[in-house]
Amino acid sequence: MTAVAEKQDPNPAEKPEKPTSKKTTPKKPGQSTVATKPRKLLIASGVLLAVLGAMGAYFVIDSSSNTTTVVAVNKDIARGHVIEGGDLSSVQIPEGQPIPHVAADDARSLLGKSATLDIPTGSILNPSSVADGPAIPGEQSMVGLSLTGGKFPGYPLRDGDPVRLVVTPPQGQPVTKDTEPSTYTGTVASIQVDEVSGNTIVSVLVPRENSAVIATAASANQVALVLDGGK
Repeated sequence: MTAVAEKQDPNPAEKPEKPTSKKTTPKKPGQSTVATKPRKLLIASGVLLAVLGAMGAYFVIDSSSNTTTVVAVNKDIARGHVIEGGDLSSVQIPEGQPIPHVAADDARSLLGKSATLDIPTGSILNPSSVADGPAIPGEQSMVGLSLTGGKFPGYPLRDGDPVRLVVTPPQGQPVTKDTEPSTYTGTVASIQVDEVSGNTIVSVLVPRENSAVIATAASANQVALVLDGGK
């Protein structure tokens, strides 16, 4: 019995493959594949920034226009100097600021008054920095106090504040009925800090008849300052 040989293709590698077809959808003319949502968000953000910028500019302009004109000095003025027209100038400050000042319209009322303390160039004039007549009235004297913490209140002092000066017993001596401290009234004329000692130097106007007692007690560091109301 003879086996019949199976007929084979002599060149299997050369057999052509069947072409595959892929269905594609043609694009419409002008159609973009980029999503439109991000673009809308960018446009909205730009509009918001523009609105906020315009509002900010409005508030800056509006706040800068709310100013008031006040009196300043255009040169150094020494204590006791009689104010003249050439000593004064004007500057603008924001309205509502807690800065003691004299309105520019009232500048004429300052002429002929005396400076009660030294006023540096460019300073806004504090109404309490000037007084009618001499800087130190004839019935008063000015004493200087070098005060450490605890000898005066932590509340800020200002020129013109009414105060009481309490003469305290020597250090270590208890306060009793027999050693009750003496008190004297006065008015703050100026305040500054001694950069060497760190003490606060307060110049106070006091009645002339009390000045010697207060000055003696102050030199012994036996004076405390009490701030009173009623300014």
